Amino acid sequence: EDRLIPRLSSAYCVREEGVKLLRQRFPTQSRCINFVPTWADTDTFFPGDEGDRPGVGRRALRERCGFAAASRLVVTVGRIDTQKNPGLLLDAFALLAKKREDVVLGFVGDGVLRQALESRVAELGLQRRVHFFGLRPPGEIADILRAADVFALSSAYEGMPMALLEALASGLPVVTTDVGEVRKVVSGRTGAVVEEHTPERFSAALDHVLARVHELSGAPCVDSMQDFRPAKVLDAVYENYRRLGA
Repeated sequence: EDRLIPRLSSAYCVREEGVKLLRQRFPTQSRCINFVPTWADTDTFFPGDEGDRPGVGRRALRERCGFAAASRLVVTVGRIDTQKNPGLLLDAFALLAKKREDVVLGFVGDGVLRQALESRVAELGLQRRVHFFGLRPPGEIADILRAADVFALSSAYEGMPMALLEALASGLPVVTTDVGEVRKVVSGRTGAVVEEHTPERFSAALDHVLARVHELSGAPCVDSMQDFRPAKVLDAVYENYRRLGA
């Protein structure tokens, strides 16, 4: 950074704390270091219903995973690694599963901790209630989100997580740890932010949001991320590049 940043004409960071830190470290470059949020592709991620596309609705997905048709699906999307802290989500789910017989969990993604996580699922006796989807293309992830009830993000740290925006764009309420810029879009109208990274707190938040799914899903979630559509986010970025190019 000491060699690179002083030579830059423009720099963007997806975390405002990161912008602040870089501006402090490189005051002569402070004007060219700016915050930019991530965004969700709303042409791919949007709310749907059972009748949108045959074979990819709520019932079909649950049958594919071996879940009961009436199951309440909590889903997470991302690398299965230390940053995403999947163990916290699994432990929170294990607590919730003792209270709610209808709740199930899906992991979309892959990573270095997957094998250990699968072993932990077996230790907890939750094989019938946890499904690993593996890596999936965006269109299929969108179908999974539309068929889920709640999106969970248990990360230890983040910037502006794109997967969270994609879930909101799909009309899905969110339970997330208090990381990065999540508070820009997640509030009591769209889910819950968990300040303490403990299974007990995260499980309680999941339970609370599941009880309010019908109130939180759909329009409140979609409305919360309207400022994070590609055209709106990238307009200023492209204009900056045009200015630099000229």
